[in-house]
Order: sequence, then C-alpha cells, then structure tokens
Amino acid sequence: MACVLPILGSIGCSDDDNRTSGATQQCANLVNSMCDKFASCAISGGIITAEGRSQFISDCKTGAQQSLPCERAISVGSTYSQCIKEVNAADCGPIIDALNGVTSASTVLPASCRGVVNLL
Repeated sequence: MACVLPILGSIGCSDDDNRTSGATQQCANLVNSMCDKFASCAISGGIITAEGRSQFISDCKTGAQQSLPCERAISVGSTYSQCIKEVNAADCGPIIDALNGVTSASTVLPASCRGVVNLL
C-alpha cells in the first residue's frame, strides 16, 4: 500500500485560481481507476484476497487523498483520457512489483498521467 502515495504524488500541481468544471470529479475518477486497478493486481498477485478488495480500495483512496487532494483540483491536462485508458489497461506485473516494494512505485504511473491533475 505504501506505493500509492508516491505514484499519485507524481501528479502535478498548479497555482491557477480558475477552477474548471468537473476537475474535482475527474481527479476522483482517476483515483478510483488507479485504486481499482491496484486492487485487481493485488488480488491476482496474491497480495490480498478478493474479500480484502474493498478495504484495499478504501486504504488506497485514503492514501491518495494525502498526496492528491482532489477537492483542490482546478483542471486536468490534455492527456487525461489517455491516462485513464492506460491505467485501466496497465499490466499487473509492474504494479505487483511496486506493491511488493521490488520496484519504485513511480515506475507504474503511465507517462500520460504525470502532471495530468492541476491543484490549487
């Protein structure tokens, strides 16, 4: 679970004061997609059981909130849709390695996701 914070912490920030409608929800959708993917990979990698999925996702979202407070989202970048697609299609191998601490968590974040959420 420790990998979630660095992964989401790679998503950028901005001082822009103009809120874009829906940015908060788009940020939450990104977090939901990532946590759901991580949970699926954790199950397939034997890290958690299917029964532990809900708790894993809850913990993931709590961790994400610390480094990516979606309520402060003001916009998303042009690669947002690609980011969501790549997260959903991501191979579990690198994610499992990151969850097990074998590799850096930042290596599992698709390039299209880096800096995609701008925070106030």
